[in-house]
Amino acid sequence: MADSEVHFARAVAHARRLTPTLSEADQLRIYGLYKQATEGDNTTSQPGMIANMGEAGYKWAAWEK
Repeated sequence: MADSEVHFARAVAHARRLTPTLSEADQLRIYGLYKQATEGDNTTSQPGMIANMGEAGYKWAAWEK
């Protein structure tokens, strides 16, 4: 495993430990950064109108940002 992968895995583990203490906005920011790092740009369709008002919409927007 490359050094960068080790550092990334440690950062992910640290973020998971912190999650319960973070605000929702900070959690979404970390989620968006994680998705960007692991999957790249968001190429998925925006959730439908009902789903967009809930968790799926918030996560999609965080990744898109």
